[in-house]
Amino acid sequence: MAEYTTLKVERRDGVVWVTLNRPDMRNAMSNEMGDEFSRVVTEVKNDRDVRVFVIGGEGKSFSSGGDLRSTSADFQLPPPERREGFLKFYPKFLCVTEIEIPTVAMINGHAVGAGMMLALACDIRIMSRAAKLSTGFLRIGLSPGMGGTYLIPRLVGLSKALELIWTSEMIEADEALRVGLVNKVAEPAELRAVTEAFVGKLAKGPAVPMRLVKRAVYRQVESDLRAALEYEALCQTLVTQTEDLVEGVSAFIQKREPEFKGK
Repeated sequence: MAEYTTLKVERRDGVVWVTLNRPDMRNAMSNEMGDEFSRVVTEVKNDRDVRVFVIGGEGKSFSSGGDLRSTSADFQLPPPERREGFLKFYPKFLCVTEIEIPTVAMINGHAVGAGMMLALACDIRIMSRAAKLSTGFLRIGLSPGMGGTYLIPRLVGLSKALELIWTSEMIEADEALRVGLVNKVAEPAELRAVTEAFVGKLAKGPAVPMRLVKRAVYRQVESDLRAALEYEALCQTLVTQTEDLVEGVSAFIQKREPEFKGK
């Protein structure tokens, strides 16, 4: 992995750990950070040996959202240029949705506005009990961006999504778990260990069907049952040609744990 200024990037046991690294700014998301983040994502997308992608934040915050100190000047530009600026900023971070492997947000501290959206753009979210979430946008008079109106309703439903966006209230970890914004809650001191244990299981899984499952699940959200069955049949057909399937079936018959190779 290359060197980065606003991120820390670690690769270990098939897992890439990306840490937003601007703790003095509560990991506010700048254009520079976005450029570096998209570079990491490109590297991961091109590396078939990476099994899981994890995002966390340095210090006490996951991310306070967009860095208004570096981006608010754009609000004074003519509307067409403002729109172009927004559309250039979003993909720098939302490119995480293009990764075929499992993506996990380890929410170590507050995730607000665009920071919350980055976490929601991941497949799985594991949250510290000390952390809080907030849509935050309307609190400063801004309508949601970074996919907020797309991501939130798909997790909590339309009515709850409107409530969260309109009020911008801080959401405690247990409430986030209850309404479906996060998958797991851990005590602050145990967050890293809980996340490592979870992603360790994912990293040992059969790589080919795991990628296909992710693609199928997201695809089927916008599909009907017939189309879903057609796509599932295609995926299963492809997977029957993998060495991991042979290993998985053999392990099942022999009553042992499979050793998947990602082939």
